[in-house]
Amino acid sequence: MDIKLNNDDIQINDSQYYTIIDSGTTISYFPKSLYSQIEKLINIYCSQIDKCLGDMYNDSIGMCFKVKPKVTEKKFIESLPEFTFLFEKGVKYQWKPENYIYNNTENDKKLNFCIGISSWGSNEILLGTTWMHNHDIIFDNVNRRIGLVSSSCDMSYSSKKDNSSEDEETTTTSPTKPVENQDTKCEPNYDFYVTIILMLSILIVMLFVILILACFRIRRGQNFLWMRLQNEENGSGLEHKNTGNSNNRIEMNINKNMQGIKSKNDFRNI
Repeated sequence: MDIKLNNDDIQINDSQYYTIIDSGTTISYFPKSLYSQIEKLINIYCSQIDKCLGDMYNDSIGMCFKVKPKVTEKKFIESLPEFTFLFEKGVKYQWKPENYIYNNTENDKKLNFCIGISSWGSNEILLGTTWMHNHDIIFDNVNRRIGLVSSSCDMSYSSKKDNSSEDEETTTTSPTKPVENQDTKCEPNYDFYVTIILMLSILIVMLFVILILACFRIRRGQNFLWMRLQNEENGSGLEHKNTGNSNNRIEMNINKNMQGIKSKNDFRNI
């Protein structure tokens, strides 16, 4: 991959750096050596007459500008340089100023803009969403390809007109400050809470049903055990009764036999 700032080349050693396109990163990051080249070339470009119509200063992220008096946003953006990325197979990608800058104007009456790139200690060239503005990016994971198509994207812009200008120009808008530096208010996700409450309710009902079934099984087991013990007690009582009756019958038979023998002997004596 090659990068140009207008007509000036940025020296890149492909064996030393590799490029990542990440839609989850707000700004774009370059290794320190490459960022130093970019910063130097921008300073040279801005030193020319009618270029970079703003006073440059360094923000916590990187290079920023305070737009000069009586300069509209449109004129300022048109005065900035343009990046060109040259990929394999002759693929060319134009990174225009209205895409790589963001509006950093806060309480100051002057328009403030920052370039959406910064340096870091990695050897990766990380191209974030500032690199993707006004383009449709197609990630073809199956074939390991990325498609780049120019598009007019509906993004959240901060359009401010310079009242000091008497010209009624259509103001070129630029992206607002990156999300990391904004105070955003997150609306509560009521669907999430409703889902959690519903799941907890279902869990409580299931536990209640399980508890009832467990109590029923325990009660049923107790009744079964009580009936079994009662049957065993009744069975032993009957067994004792039967044993007693049989003994009485044996004694009665013995007595009858003894009486019969006696009566026979008495008859013989007569």
